[in-house]
Amino acid sequence: MSFKASSHSRIKRIKVICDRCKQTLEGIRGDEFIAGFYDMTKWEEYRHENEQYVCDSCMFADPKYVERYGSCF
Repeated sequence: MSFKASSHSRIKRIKVICDRCKQTLEGIRGDEFIAGFYDMTKWEEYRHENEQYVCDSCMFADPKYVERYGSCF
């Protein structure tokens, strides 16, 4: 993955652990967005207790998420 950031933006690569499957994830975080994982503080409806980060595979397997957004598989 590559990206270009302006000198004023705060985009950085980060590693997090999925709270459901414990997989290590690499993603990017900017001032207004994240990519590569779900920050569950922004997805309260699908958040399990004490979750902070969830990978795409785990989110796409969540029945409530699939019911609302459909499956990509």
